[in-house]
Amino acid sequence: MARALTTKAVEAVKADGGRREIPDPALFGLYLVVQPSGVKSWALRYRYAAKPKKLTLGRWPVMGLADARAAAQTGRTHDCF
Repeated sequence: MARALTTKAVEAVKADGGRREIPDPALFGLYLVVQPSGVKSWALRYRYAAKPKKLTLGRWPVMGLADARAAAQTGRTHDCF
């Protein structure tokens, strides 16, 4: 099993020319999204009515890792899963 994301790991992630989604193994559905410009944000991926959905939670570093996990957990308990 992969290790959970850390604040230091999130800070170290660089844009590699394309959009990237890096899952957080600590919380199913939580992703760090890295844009080609280097902008980072948090997203929650889930299914609703058998269709895949995505909810953007906030931008890094305004929303830190702990806040993103808390927001994702709240989203998961409000009918996202």
